[in-house]
Amino acid sequence: MVLTNGVKAPTNAIAYYILDRFLNRDKKDWSKEMLESYDQWKASDTRIAERKEKQIKGTQPILKKEAILGRYHADIYGNFEVVEKDGKLQLLWEHTPLLNSSLKHFNYDSYEVLWKEPQAWFSFGTIKFESDAYGKVTGITFDIPNDDFFFDEMNAKRVE
Repeated sequence: MVLTNGVKAPTNAIAYYILDRFLNRDKKDWSKEMLESYDQWKASDTRIAERKEKQIKGTQPILKKEAILGRYHADIYGNFEVVEKDGKLQLLWEHTPLLNSSLKHFNYDSYEVLWKEPQAWFSFGTIKFESDAYGKVTGITFDIPNDDFFFDEMNAKRVE
């Protein structure tokens, strides 16, 4: 068993090195091969670029700031809070303060998430405030492209 924790952890490379030694195979630089493969895959990942390209610049939020402030709840996570602090919107994570972030207007009722701490698995994302037919905020949906943490499971409902 090989256990690691990291973005470019050589988990498979370690296992393959062990198998090669056990089977008396020629030595191969699995770490180099897998790192090159990972870097090629990462360079071909266009999800963030595509989202940024689709941004509609020059828009204004439809929902007023006061309407989006408040508490939100996701069954899989718990509570989030959107607050205004020092003139900036912030998304506060009740159980995971390392994900606390400020929110920068992206387009219409979507905001770019700017994490206060660097994140290993994701660097860009947006949230969108959802509303009903009368303009009452009903929730938040997340769009944070990455291959580890599935934010769409965190979509939250507004709680009063």
